[in-house]
Amino acid sequence: MSTFLLNKKYLPHRVGVCFIIGIIAGLFFHDFSIWVKPVGDLFMNMIKMLIVPVIFFSVTSGIAAIGDVQRLKRIGSKVVIVYFLMTVIACIVGIVMVNITHPGVGFTLDNMQAFDTSKVKTPSFVNFLFDMVPVNIVDSMAKNQIMQINFFSVLVGVALVSFGEKVAGVTKIFDQCASIIYKMLDIVMLYSPIGVLALMANTTAVFGPKLFGFLAKFVFTDCVGCLLIWFFFSGIVWLY
Repeated sequence: MSTFLLNKKYLPHRVGVCFIIGIIAGLFFHDFSIWVKPVGDLFMNMIKMLIVPVIFFSVTSGIAAIGDVQRLKRIGSKVVIVYFLMTVIACIVGIVMVNITHPGVGFTLDNMQAFDTSKVKTPSFVNFLFDMVPVNIVDSMAKNQIMQINFFSVLVGVALVSFGEKVAGVTKIFDQCASIIYKMLDIVMLYSPIGVLALMANTTAVFGPKLFGFLAKFVFTDCVGCLLIWFFFSGIVWLY
């Protein structure tokens, strides 16, 4: 029993069990499920806390580990092409799946605050490119601007590669920091079953049984879309 509760290998199983327990709690223990919301919020806050350092140190140390400028050019160009291709394919699959299954149609958000869509504006392509470059990286990290953090992390990684052995000590520090952040993430994930239980209990209590039909449709749409993308790229890998 202690192995199941503490072993990292069984973490997905613990999360699955707590997911189900959370739904049951939300259906039959309404007051408890409303009260337990801060426990779920704490889990989400810990995950958000690690987003920026995980991206910064993993991207930077990953690029720096290449170690050779010419090799970086070859690998970098292939990564950009693959990333662009995967993004386009994923968008197409997502649009097709949503238009087929229509997840969320008919679902009302009466228990949530109204969101003012007039505040959302579609950026132009030029603005999108310019917004990738941070004016102040500290401000970008504070606001979780992922694309700007990625851009800055790539530049730092490329700079480390270009200096080579001169900054070997700094490269090693980045690699060690990445290892520390991964360990912190492992520690936070030990709490994930409790966080998932609290989040599912509260969500079920707030929206009630009607949530599950729409949730099931959303999960089905997401899983089928991921499988289609996986089959597509597995086929490419197999062919080439």
